[in-house]
Amino acid sequence: MSEGTAHWRVARWAMVSIVLGVACGLAAVALGWLTVGAEVLHQQQPWTLVFLPFVAVFSVWLYRRFRIPFDTGAPAVIHAQRVDKPVTWKLFPALLTCVPLALISGASVGRDAAGMQAGGGIASALAPLVHKEAGAQRVLILAGMASMVSALLFVPLGGILFAFEIVRMKRSEYRDARLLCVPISALIASAITNFFGAGRVAPVQLSLPALSNALVCCVATAVVCAVVGFIFVTLLKGIGTVCDRFLSNTYVRMVVGSLGACVFVLTCGTDAVSGSGLDGIALATSGEEIPLGLFMLKLVFTVWCLGVGFKGGAITPLFCVGALAGCSLAQVVGFPLSFTAALGAVAALAAGARSPAGAAVMGMELFGFAGAPYFLVVALVASCAGLLDNLYAKPYWHFGNRSVTHHRVDDDNK
Repeated sequence: MSEGTAHWRVARWAMVSIVLGVACGLAAVALGWLTVGAEVLHQQQPWTLVFLPFVAVFSVWLYRRFRIPFDTGAPAVIHAQRVDKPVTWKLFPALLTCVPLALISGASVGRDAAGMQAGGGIASALAPLVHKEAGAQRVLILAGMASMVSALLFVPLGGILFAFEIVRMKRSEYRDARLLCVPISALIASAITNFFGAGRVAPVQLSLPALSNALVCCVATAVVCAVVGFIFVTLLKGIGTVCDRFLSNTYVRMVVGSLGACVFVLTCGTDAVSGSGLDGIALATSGEEIPLGLFMLKLVFTVWCLGVGFKGGAITPLFCVGALAGCSLAQVVGFPLSFTAALGAVAALAAGARSPAGAAVMGMELFGFAGAPYFLVVALVASCAGLLDNLYAKPYWHFGNRSVTHHRVDDDNK
């Protein structure tokens, strides 16, 4: 390769990084505003729950209209990244429509993993700008995923680490200089959402306990919330397995799932279980006492909604479940409430996603760097549960190989 060609290639990738960062930043702003507005609307008008069955049917219809397999989720996008295959850009308009509609109707789904999927689609569409080089899709999809997580959660460093961890790259792939595209685009996207402040998680300043008490709290919270994270993953995949086996008609599955969700909300109350989980995180870290079983209600309703097929993600709800579980543990044992809730959020995400570094740094960016050593401890301990199973290993257990989304991501490294 001549010197001039090499310089042009570097300039081309730099331009693509900037374009991708801007595109993902604006997409994150749109998704953030729509999802926050949807949650506020449902809180003010709980009767919108009646639309949930119609939203369920519409979601299936829209995915079929866009010719996207309805089971397409984060594992499918990660698999495409691993094998250097494109992801359809239509995921972005599909998720931009389906996720806010689900939240308006009272479902419990996150926006961050949905954004991660959309980011993969946006990034994949830019491959022609780099002449579809070998490995370009792998780098671009990773950059798009990192950009959307960083922008939607306002955690630029944590989002980058999280994306790198969940794709389980081979050691040799880290030598690709094009990976500089990932932090560049993620930092640009995060700067854009910071400017607009769309759906920002309220920052929490933690008061740290004495060192000896903090270490005991770390270990106890890590163990408890690792179990909670593992239960979350197991139930989610168990529900998906049952639906795949016994409700193969997607329309029937979604109608049955939506009716079950309506019954659950009417029984437990929309304030307790509906939404992405941002309000739950704020509640758990506020320092106020909460109902002890609230984390289990949120867990069960979230895995039901995601398991039957409502579009969204599990990152923010899992973060919320962990925070609520940590706060409940603190009330029972006598640990500091806000501190233990923050530890629980980090531990649950580290266990559920098997992402210790990403979860720990997210905790630092959301709750303050003063707790950095404790976030690292709980994330490392809790992530051991993710070795058994995690959100991005495979979407669910299955009978027969009927879909590419059943692929186990960890198998790519064998």
